[in-house]
Amino acid sequence: MRALLLLLMLPFTVWAAPDDRPPFYQVEANGRTAWLLGTIHVGSRDFYPLPAPVESAFEQAQVLALEADPNDPEVPSLLARYGRSDTPLPEPLAKQVAQRCQQLGFVCDLGVSPWLLSAQLAMLQMAQAGYQPDLGVDSMLLSRKGQKPLWQLESMGRQMAIFTELSQSAQWAMLESTLEDADPTELVQAWRGGNAAELDALIRDGLSDSDELWQRLMVDRNHDMADTIGDWLERQDRVFIAVGAGHLVGPDGIPTLLKQAGVTVRDCWQEACQP
Repeated sequence: MRALLLLLMLPFTVWAAPDDRPPFYQVEANGRTAWLLGTIHVGSRDFYPLPAPVESAFEQAQVLALEADPNDPEVPSLLARYGRSDTPLPEPLAKQVAQRCQQLGFVCDLGVSPWLLSAQLAMLQMAQAGYQPDLGVDSMLLSRKGQKPLWQLESMGRQMAIFTELSQSAQWAMLESTLEDADPTELVQAWRGGNAAELDALIRDGLSDSDELWQRLMVDRNHDMADTIGDWLERQDRVFIAVGAGHLVGPDGIPTLLKQAGVTVRDCWQEACQP
């Protein structure tokens, strides 16, 4: 489960370089093109520039699309709606969380939703390790979009709703996983090398005890996002899409779903992708 949190929900960073090969695809349908870049949502300065094919595609793009706009002005009201829990944490888990917060020098509010508390703790852990969300790929692309319109595969409100709709047991499991110590080296190297099979295996292994989390956070969302991308390709050319890397790998990943829908999909590290 830790791998899922790092790749999909929570900010994380890697030591990237221009010769890295994060998941990167070109998709074509109806005479229109889009690119899919798998991201991890925070970074460090040596993350940039991104690999040349990625930078070239971004420069040629007419639209930037993210999972959600992190600068959405509705975030405070959304947190007020989705960010509180009506059910107290189990006492043993509450004690563990309080102890971890104290270690991190953070005053925990145990009344917030467990999924949100998971995100807050992971953010603190990554910040203490020196990694920042404003240096993440999504944020950096957003800062460079210029006159490109910003589209969203989901939205901040939709993402919060998805996590809030999880059962209490699933949310508690997510929180428990954030308390675990984990060596990210294997995950980082798989992302850097564009090892889709290993990324998929790491995520599946982390979710092997939770059918609900896999279905709600991966399968359902991937189908919805693939449908959205298909709709975009009917009306817009040159869309650059940055999405959490976990959504682009495996038989349930967006590239596979697009292929099944008749969209041409090219792995840009295995064959030339033309901007």
